Amino acid sequence: MQYVAQKQIKGFVGQMGSDETLRLFVEQHPELEEVSLEDGYNLTDLTPMLELQNLNYVHVWSDAARAGSSLDGLERRFHLEID
Repeated sequence: MQYVAQKQIKGFVGQMGSDETLRLFVEQHPELEEVSLEDGYNLTDLTPMLELQNLNYVHVWSDAARAGSSLDGLERRFHLEID
């Protein structure tokens, strides 16, 4: 997501095409506080979000529910909601 690579953003609502895209986005935006992932059927791993110190809320649509299971049993500081 080159158009926001050098910007400070607090929240994101949109699609992530792959686990690698999500990982790179998280690395570029450690300031994120809220994330809402739509159409995440290609996502299987949300663990990169554990590195976000300011993150307090993550919402994933039902098609990304299997990605949510990547956090099962792991301690996290944010509220995870899956539709």
